Amino acid sequence: MRLISPFPGSMLAGVVIAATCANAADMYAYGGLKDGPAATILPWAGFYAGINGGGSFGASENLVVTNNVDPSQADIGQFYRHAGFGGGQLGYNFGSFGRNFVFGLETDLQGSGIDSGFTRTLNYEGAPATFNASQVIDYFGTVRGRIGYAVDGVLIYATGGFAYADVQTKVSISSSYKSGFTNSLSGDEVETGYAVGAGLEYALNPVWSVKAEYQYIDLGDQTVTGERVGLTGVDSMRTDNNFHTVRIGLNYHINDYAPLK
Repeated sequence: MRLISPFPGSMLAGVVIAATCANAADMYAYGGLKDGPAATILPWAGFYAGINGGGSFGASENLVVTNNVDPSQADIGQFYRHAGFGGGQLGYNFGSFGRNFVFGLETDLQGSGIDSGFTRTLNYEGAPATFNASQVIDYFGTVRGRIGYAVDGVLIYATGGFAYADVQTKVSISSSYKSGFTNSLSGDEVETGYAVGAGLEYALNPVWSVKAEYQYIDLGDQTVTGERVGLTGVDSMRTDNNFHTVRIGLNYHINDYAPLK
């Protein structure tokens, strides 16, 4: 008796070929015998974009108001930079060199709630004077390099580069010195400097990763001046603009992938 297969030979061949191709595609996408496990490699090669949020902390040095009339000065206090912020980042990793070392570039932009202000009445030029000071940093950002070491889906990295921020500083003075005067010192510029930091990023899978990061941002010094109203003279004040940040973030990766040779 001759058994007749319910599947013609050509159909069986097609099924075998299709199954083989599908298996090969899966092995290529997720790592086959030749390539090794790709899930720990893919997140660290190619473009990525994400969101982050965190908090800033730190304080300026003591703020001292001086003038060009006499040697007197007033130590009016400090600006504090404790606030929340949030924004996004965009970057590119050049890949894992030796399966462990990762080099990349990243830029980020943050909307910030840094807003510090106070009022002090002090002796200035031999008479009471009231100082009303405030500072707002409504956004800041960086463009940085990253270098890290990846093991089993965990990337530990250091980072550093260019930093910038919109810094608005104001001081108003009302004094009873002699016949009395008022003054308004202000500056609203995009200040520039540097950022350095370190972080840890964990690959949830070949596409998504989460990170925690610390940055120190130094925007240099800013000096605000103003001419008095009601009396001749110029008052000035210098403030250093630096603060610390800690943040957590989520990244989506568009991976570069090439089989290992």
